[in-house]
Amino acid sequence: MGVSVREKNKGSGEWWIFVRHAGERAAQKVGYKETAEEVRQEILKEIRTGRFDIAAMKAARAAEVVKEQKPDLPTLKEYYQRFSKESLRLTVGESTQDIYDNAFYNHLLCASVPENPDAPDSPSKPLGEFRLNEITRPHLKTLVTSLVEKKCSRVLNVKEKDANGNEITVKKAVEFHLAKPSLRIILSALTTCLTNAQREDGLIPSNPALALGKFIKQAKPRHERIDPFTPEEVPVFLDAVRRVALEYLCMFIVLIRTGLRSGVWAGL
Repeated sequence: MGVSVREKNKGSGEWWIFVRHAGERAAQKVGYKETAEEVRQEILKEIRTGRFDIAAMKAARAAEVVKEQKPDLPTLKEYYQRFSKESLRLTVGESTQDIYDNAFYNHLLCASVPENPDAPDSPSKPLGEFRLNEITRPHLKTLVTSLVEKKCSRVLNVKEKDANGNEITVKKAVEFHLAKPSLRIILSALTTCLTNAQREDGLIPSNPALALGKFIKQAKPRHERIDPFTPEEVPVFLDAVRRVALEYLCMFIVLIRTGLRSGVWAGL
């Protein structure tokens, strides 16, 4: 039996504990020499009282070796920021990049996901804090469930009657679930990002986000509530455009009179 302290590589400043006990050997990197001496005394005390577990010490060292050989990968948040600057900016338009940013910053990175999806009492943390190699298929299935159940809110103009029976317009916050097309866009953004991590950067062996769309079949399509201008509001609006943004007057006249969607107009 023996417990010794020495600098494994002379001049490195890193001190180690070396243990020979019950026919086995183990080593542990400690740090400063003073700390190593304190750890040595603790180990000697545990050996004398029969509480020392050399197998646990060897397992801890093996885990350290694996970690030293394989540096930590970036978190999803760190990787998306890099992916956005190095790939998206070069391959897609500004509006598409805005769609990706909305998906990640408003829905994906902040989504709370259990660290161990198989354990009912597992603590949760934001998906953006998971490292790329920590994200598994069960994690993302849990994410999909939370996105389907997620409630968002929007302020709309709602017509009501006041105490005198006059019709007035008031602003009200209306809650709604994410529509199926919105869910598809969010999951597509995640899939594209992780595909880049796999194929372009070689950081992960496979993409756990592939084919997640089959898990949103229970999501219902949501039809937007249209709040069009009234006949009285149209001339007021066009007059304001004429005064502050004359170059857009023709565009708004065409949109109002034809009912073209903004996306269709943008493609003209």
